[in-house]
Order: sequence, then C-alpha cells, then structure tokens
Amino acid sequence: MGKQTLIKIFITSVTSIMFVFLDGFIMKKHVPLFGVMTKFENMDEVKAAGGDFIGISVGDWLDPNLPEEAFLERLEKSKTGVLPIMLANGFIRPKHLKATGPDINHDELMVYIEVVFQRAQKSGIKMINFGSSGARNIPDGFDKELAFRQFTDLLKRIGPLAAKYNLTVGVEQLRKQECNFINTIAEVSRVVRGANHPNILAVADFYHMVVEGDTPKDLAKVTDILMHVEIAEEKDRRIPGTTDQDFRPFFKVLKKAKYKGAIGIEAKFEMSELAKGFATLRSQWMKA
Repeated sequence: MGKQTLIKIFITSVTSIMFVFLDGFIMKKHVPLFGVMTKFENMDEVKAAGGDFIGISVGDWLDPNLPEEAFLERLEKSKTGVLPIMLANGFIRPKHLKATGPDINHDELMVYIEVVFQRAQKSGIKMINFGSSGARNIPDGFDKELAFRQFTDLLKRIGPLAAKYNLTVGVEQLRKQECNFINTIAEVSRVVRGANHPNILAVADFYHMVVEGDTPKDLAKVTDILMHVEIAEEKDRRIPGTTDQDFRPFFKVLKKAKYKGAIGIEAKFEMSELAKGFATLRSQWMKA
C-alpha cells in the first residue's frame, strides 16, 4: 500500500470521526421548544416563565359554532401575542359528531373539520392534536376492528384537507379511563400508518403512555411518524417538577432519533409553577 493511499485512508478516517463527534455534539446541545397548553390570556406569564409557545383549545379559539365576527375579533387579538400559538387540542367537541361506532357521520364531521382548519390557518396554527375521546369512544360490544377501519378511513379524508390548509394532524392515544379506543402508542401507529398521508402523524403523550404501560422502546417504534410530544407527571397528572418524575429514558429515545419537534406541558399546574416545570424539562433533556 502506497504512502498516498495511507494518507487518504487516514484523512477519511479522521473526517468520519469528526463528523460523528460533531453530529453527536450538536444533538447533545439541541434543546427542543418547550411550551404549555393554556389560555391565550396566560401568554405573557408563560413567556416570563421561560416558555417558547402555547397551545390552545379548539373550543376556546377556533370553535366553528362561533360567529365569524367574534372569531375575527379573537384573530385581531392574537396579533398582540408575545408567543406563537403552535397547536390546538380539544379537536372534536360536539357530542353528535362521531368518528367511530354505529352512529358515524363522517360527511358532517368533515364540514366541521374544514371550518376548524380554515380558522387554524388564519390563526397561524400549524398542528391539530386529535384526542377527542367523545368522538371516538365505541359502545360496549362494538367490533373494534371495524372501529379501526372507520377511524383510518376518516384520517384518509382528513389528510388531504389538512394539506390544503398547511396543517398537520397528530393522533393521540388516551388512557382507558378517558376513552376505550386507541389507548396505546402502537394503536396510534396502526391508524397513522394506515392513513399513509404526510399530514397525518402521531402525538406521544408521555402521561398516557406511562399510565398505559408504554415504554421508551415503544416510543422508539414511532419516532419516524412523530409530530409532537406532550408531557405530565403520572401522579395526579401534575406539571413536571412536582415529584421529579424522570423522563430522561424517553428523552434519550427522542435524542437518538434526532427529534426536532416541540414538547408541550399538558398538566395540572399553577402559573407560579411553570418556571420550575420548564427548567426541570430542560435540565432532564440536557442530561438525557
């Protein structure tokens, strides 16, 4: 082997090592945006506590039953906000709208959803969290496989509409105490992958995951379809930092997957606890 060949091998090896080192260093230093689900009126306090964004409820902000004039007043008000409104939850509240079960009314539901999407786009919101236990609960004895087909069919209709309004919809699992359908992250994966649309992704809510027995290994299986992460401590669904629950095993998975999305607190809290909550999460992220 000649001298020039050895030099080339040496340079290639050093370059590769440096790339791996720098890549790992950048990910170690990368800190996600941290925010909280709350009311618009709390935005100033969220920023003062160290928050990067807020999430709001569809019912509070985008409600299709709200007269257009009243919505436009809210929209004007939002221009004074000091933080972005990144996402909305509480997606489908009207009790008569059903995504699954014997009384599904997808056509009527899509009319409602389009108004939500129109208003979300006008508000600068980019993500909609699809939990909505009332819309997807199924009666006792209802064929669960049929429910999966119904829900997946609905997502296939929602995906192109979300793309039209430059939105992404994230499906969220819910604990069994709140909903009897789509309770694990694996079931979220099933419907999201079944919909097979880039504007239909997954939400990983660590509170629901832990309650339902999902592990960091389960999280690792969905990082490729992850839109957003929500978080609360398991005990009493309190804000992180209350009992110092360790989220680092989950954060390690996100880091390994080079997750670049945001992390939002969805928990019980007093505004005075927010600063500690954000500090706790940032500290655990850096140590993960």
